[in-house]
Amino acid sequence: MSDIVLFKNTPIIREEATFLERLRAVFVPYLTETTLDALDQFHSGNYIITNHHITHLSLRLQNDPGSLEIFSELEFLQIDFDPNVWIPHWITNMTNLKVLILVLQNPIIPREIFNLSHLHTLILEKNSLPELSDHIGNLSNLKELRLEQNKLSSLPQSITQLHSLTLVELDYGNFTEIPSCILSLSKLQAFSISCNKITSLPQNFYQLEYLEFFDASINPIHTFPETLFHLRRLKYLYLNNCNIKSIPKFIGDLDNLKDLRLANNLINDIPFEIGHLKSLEILNLKGNNIEYIPHTIRDLKNLKFLVIDSKVLTKDSKEILGLLKKEGVSVIKRIVNPRLHHFITRNNIPFN
Repeated sequence: MSDIVLFKNTPIIREEATFLERLRAVFVPYLTETTLDALDQFHSGNYIITNHHITHLSLRLQNDPGSLEIFSELEFLQIDFDPNVWIPHWITNMTNLKVLILVLQNPIIPREIFNLSHLHTLILEKNSLPELSDHIGNLSNLKELRLEQNKLSSLPQSITQLHSLTLVELDYGNFTEIPSCILSLSKLQAFSISCNKITSLPQNFYQLEYLEFFDASINPIHTFPETLFHLRRLKYLYLNNCNIKSIPKFIGDLDNLKDLRLANNLINDIPFEIGHLKSLEILNLKGNNIEYIPHTIRDLKNLKFLVIDSKVLTKDSKEILGLLKKEGVSVIKRIVNPRLHHFITRNNIPFN
């Protein structure tokens, strides 16, 4: 049974009957015919793991082992494929599957995958996909679509059929503009398209009225997109490394903003209206040429972290920093930029 591992490194012990009755997740580093036989024997042995117990499975696939009926009740499936191994047909029979993560060596997704209409989350990160099939529109219950680190430069229009989508991740791609189909996702709450070649946002970007998280960092945008100021539900706005030269006074309209990150731009000053962001907790302005901090920054009573370079600040601005520190604000030199999924309430997924 050494091929079967729980939570990546804990061997299954047959004698631990009480523990095994509560088993919910299995990690199989290499699924072979021998491993599958062992699983089947274990399933029918003295310590039975009934079908409804196993809900999470993560495995590396060297070949198609045939049917995996003992895992018919899976809700979470992660498969890491060896080269020249295709997606097995039995995945489409898993009618309870909610989360599917595929790490492919061959950047071709069989059409059958798009018959999983009950799927809630599809993660196809780091697969070098050149395009996404138009059949993606068949996944009518999809809520999260994560396509980070592929070679995509566009999305199929069938995306507009995914009316339940709340999260889309397109980081590290080849996009030169925001795909028009994104603007039709009326329930979208989180959208990330960092590390692409975006130069501007469409004027009707404000149609995403429920958007709370937006990251367009590391794109040659240059000008702060004013269409963002209509998104009154925004809580997290990241525009790091975009060559932005100024912060418009309209920034004060985003009164729900909790985290604003504008690091490594070309910003020289901060508008007085920054003091209107009463919900702001994190303000990252590191790597800019800011000399002056307005006194209104002290109106940010919820501010916890201010990241700024103090070398070029005026004497008055340094005094304001000192007052902020006394009021409990942490003035620091750097802060880690979190990833999109850190903000999303997710199911308990042990192999992620």
